[in-house]
Amino acid sequence: MVKISLDFKNVDFEKICENVFDGIFVADKNGNAIYINSSYANYAGTPREEIVGKNIKELDGVLYRGSVGLDVIRKKDRIDSIGYLFKNKIPVLVTGVPVFDEAGNVEMVVISNRNLTELDKLKRDLEEIKISLNKNKESLSYIINKDVSSKKIIFSSNKMKKLIAYLDEIAKTDASVLITGETGTGKELIANYIFQNSSRKNGPFIKINCATIPGNLIESELFGYEPGSFTGASKNGKTGIFELANKGTILLDEIGELPLKLQSKLLRVLQEKEIFKIGGQKPIPIDVRILSATNSDLVKEINNGRFREDLYYRLNVIPTYVPSLKERPDDIRLLADHFLYIYNKKYDKSLTLEDTHYKALEEYDWPGNIRELESVIERLVVTNKRLRYSSISFERSKKINLNSNSDEESYEDALEYFEKNLFKSKLSKHNSLRQAAKSLKISPSTLSVKCKKYGIVVHEFLGKDLK
Repeated sequence: MVKISLDFKNVDFEKICENVFDGIFVADKNGNAIYINSSYANYAGTPREEIVGKNIKELDGVLYRGSVGLDVIRKKDRIDSIGYLFKNKIPVLVTGVPVFDEAGNVEMVVISNRNLTELDKLKRDLEEIKISLNKNKESLSYIINKDVSSKKIIFSSNKMKKLIAYLDEIAKTDASVLITGETGTGKELIANYIFQNSSRKNGPFIKINCATIPGNLIESELFGYEPGSFTGASKNGKTGIFELANKGTILLDEIGELPLKLQSKLLRVLQEKEIFKIGGQKPIPIDVRILSATNSDLVKEINNGRFREDLYYRLNVIPTYVPSLKERPDDIRLLADHFLYIYNKKYDKSLTLEDTHYKALEEYDWPGNIRELESVIERLVVTNKRLRYSSISFERSKKINLNSNSDEESYEDALEYFEKNLFKSKLSKHNSLRQAAKSLKISPSTLSVKCKKYGIVVHEFLGKDLK
C-alpha cells in the first residue's frame, strides 16, 4: 500500500473553491462576508465586490432569503436549511458549518449553497427513467419479439407456395391484413412471416388475443389509462399496446371476439391514426400496422349484428386465407416428419414413421389442422418406447389405427366426449365465446384453448341452439 503525504501549506484552497460546483460563502465571527466563490456569485446574480465586506444581516432579504450564518455563530453547530436566491430565482440547499479557533470560539462560518434546480432536473430525469422502465416492463407482459423465426412455415404444396409468394408482396406494404382460416391452420405463423418480411421488422411486434382478455380490461390493455382515471388504477397510469407498438406491428388475434364498444374505438384508431387513453384529454399519435386474425365468418357476424361492417372493411384491406390441412394433403408427410424430429429430440427418442403410418395420417380429415397433427405426433413419441405406434383418438367417432388391437374407451376419452359436447352446447346458446365461458364459470382463454384442442370451430356453433 502506497502512502501519500500532502503538504497543505502549499495547497491553493482558493483555487480549489473556484472549481467547486456548489456556491461557497464564508463569513467571519461577526457575520461579515470575507469570501465567495464564482459559483455563488453566479447563483446570486451579483458581482463579488457587491457582496464581500457586507454583513449577513444587510444581505438577508435583498440577496437571499434563509441565511443560516448568524444561527451557526450563535448555536456553534452545523445547520441545514432551504434558501432562495432572489435575482436568479434559484432555490438552494444551504449548509452552514462553524470553524473554531484554538480556544473553541467560532472564528468563521463556511456556508455552501447547492442549486436545487439541478436536483429537480435529476429527479425529473429519474422519473422519466422510471416511466421508461415501467413501459419496458409492460412490454414484456406481451409478446413483443423481433426474433419470431423459431417456428417456420413447413410446406411443399403448390397451394402454400402461392400463399408465400402472395405474402412476400403484401408484407412490403403498411396496409391492414385480415388473416382467416380454420382453427389450427397456423394463422399466427402467417402473421409472423408478414412481420419478418416487412419494413417494420426492426420495430416491436405485439400479439394480443381479443378472446382471452376480460371485457372490462380490454380497453385499458389496448389504449392505456391516465393515473387515477378509475378506482384501482395505478398511480403511474398504464401504457396501452397501441402506444407500445408505435413504429411497429400489432396482431389482434380472434378479432371477432372484440366487444362492439371497442370495435368503434378501434375503427377510430384506424381512421385517425391516434388514440385516447382512458381518462386522457389529448390524442396520442400512433404509427402502427394492424394485422388481425380470426376463424370466425365475419360476414355472418356482421349480418347477426355482432361485428361492425365499417371496421371489417378497414381490417380487410388485404384478405389472406390460410388453407386447412385437408386442402394441402401434400404437406402432411413433411409436417409429420418435422414434428417427429422435434419431439424425438425433446424426449430423447429415435422413432420413425413407416408408409402405412403416413397413409393413415393422410386419410384423416384433420378438423384440428396442424395443431392437431402436432399433438398426435407428440403423443406418439411420448407413449411409445419402441418402433410401435398405438391408436390415437382425434374425433369421438374416428381413430387413426397405427398397429393397435385395442378399442377400449379410457377415462380421458369419456372426459373428452363430455367436454366437447358441453362446449358445443354452451356456444350454441350464446352469441360470443366470452358469454359461453361466463356461463361455464371458466375464463375465455380456457374455453378458447379447449375448443382448439378438440377442433371445435367456435363461430360454427355460436348462437345456433342445438335443440
